[in-house]
Amino acid sequence: MRVYGEQLASHVVKIPHHGSVTSSTPGFVDAVSGENRLWAVVSVGRKAQYGMPSQNVLARWRRHEATVRSTASQGAVWMRTNGSSVWQVLWK
Repeated sequence: MRVYGEQLASHVVKIPHHGSVTSSTPGFVDAVSGENRLWAVVSVGRKAQYGMPSQNVLARWRRHEATVRSTASQGAVWMRTNGSSVWQVLWK
């Protein structure tokens, strides 16, 4: 983050390591959040072991006003962009 700083600001981020408690440090979430509307997607199974995703990690993304989506509840999460906006595409 020290190297890339504001270049990490994103519209869509895959929450690292299935949303485990060791993922998504506050500094990383700050750097990625930037000024854009943010979608945060966590890839995790319905009956994930080890308590993933961590509710604390999901709350950290939500505090940055990210719209959080999970493959556990929605299956595949598809996003689309036109180069300036991003939106979720329902696939079912």
